Amino acid sequence: FKDDMEHFQYEPPACREPRNITIDHIKQTRLIKRHTAYCDKMKFLVCSAAQSASSEVLRWTSRVCTDPDPPILRAHADPRSPMLKNARSKYSNEDITGWFQTWTIIEVGRNPWTRAVAGYYEIFHDKKLNENEWACTVARMYRGDSLACSDRDKPLQFQEFVDYITSQPDDHRGRFEHFSTQISVCPQWLDPDYSIRYERLYSDLVKISKELELDTTLVHHHAPEKELAVAELVEKYLGGNCTNVERIHQRYLADVEYFGYHPPSCQDTTS
Repeated sequence: FKDDMEHFQYEPPACREPRNITIDHIKQTRLIKRHTAYCDKMKFLVCSAAQSASSEVLRWTSRVCTDPDPPILRAHADPRSPMLKNARSKYSNEDITGWFQTWTIIEVGRNPWTRAVAGYYEIFHDKKLNENEWACTVARMYRGDSLACSDRDKPLQFQEFVDYITSQPDDHRGRFEHFSTQISVCPQWLDPDYSIRYERLYSDLVKISKELELDTTLVHHHAPEKELAVAELVEKYLGGNCTNVERIHQRYLADVEYFGYHPPSCQDTTS
């Protein structure tokens, strides 16, 4: 119908070839994880790492998706995992792989320096070691194995936290997923249709909603005072220590390069 298209000035619909993704890809990268959300009705997936607005994105997916099943895949990548029972009651392993091949895929990225500081403040800051087993475990790495995590022990310090996250390998099996690289959750070969940023989450989700013909009123604003508070924390913890800025840069270099982030300004006040 080339003549018709040229005469009436019609454009072909958008389309793409299926991605070359197999069940082995899913297994090897642990892609089906609790920060991957799906919406069967709208045929889209959202891939986001911990501490990268994953909770808000999952809530948005829940609001958008009217499927009676929970829209969150709370499962490890191994399709044999019993944690996949909710999804597998309705879908086969081949179906799940097919989602990644043909559905619209959305990935979310966050500034690695902001992500690290926000994670420290949320999980470790001002938490007594006897009330935070994870903080106690990390503190023992730098203060000695004999440390008693009692009330009198000071909380995990930011420098200890930086030493910790920059010395550990990625691990999405446990709690260190909060500080593993984002790109290891949403690998480059995933070839997402949309790559959005935490820093402009509202406008990006509104844009996607319009293009996917979803209800834009289901996108909720971030609280601006929360964003301002996080920016102040970045200045507080990193503004006077360029060494830590560079250490975080090197630890999350893959995220920095892939998502195009730049380090925060700093002026060394450490000696």
